[in-house]
Amino acid sequence: MPTRKRGISRIIFELTDAQRLELVLGTGGGGSHFEDDEECEAAWQQHRAVLLEESRPGTRPWAWWRYECPRPWGSFVWASSGEPCKPVHEAIELVALGAVDDTEMAAIEASWAKQDAQAHAEAALAARVNGVSFTAALECNRQLRGVPTDRPVLADYPAVSKQSIRERFQ
Repeated sequence: MPTRKRGISRIIFELTDAQRLELVLGTGGGGSHFEDDEECEAAWQQHRAVLLEESRPGTRPWAWWRYECPRPWGSFVWASSGEPCKPVHEAIELVALGAVDDTEMAAIEASWAKQDAQAHAEAALAARVNGVSFTAALECNRQLRGVPTDRPVLADYPAVSKQSIRERFQ
């Protein structure tokens, strides 16, 4: 339970480690460390700026998805398949929502490029050493690294605008 310090017009939450983790990662199927949803949301509002600042580009804390996302978490679907998005594609969901600015988009693209280069190197090694298909190893490595596979080839990616990404994934 959080420690509450009553102010003139608001309650200040001093988060426990478990409550902080819940705001960032969610409950993980366990019970909440807050008394109720209202208390959790109040704690999020109190600490949102710091928690957002600590987030990696292309990600948001669980509480952002719970309390601020324009659509409920889990309601997103891939345009190509109609299947629900996996959390690994959180950056694309944020782009589709228009919640990513140009600075964050550049950081996301740089991360994808780095992860894709590492996936290529590991796939080439797997193909040589294990005799597996390079293409299959590459797609597996991309998925494990969180590089979206349902997007333009990375070499062509910088030429793709944010608007076209939004259109593909809405």
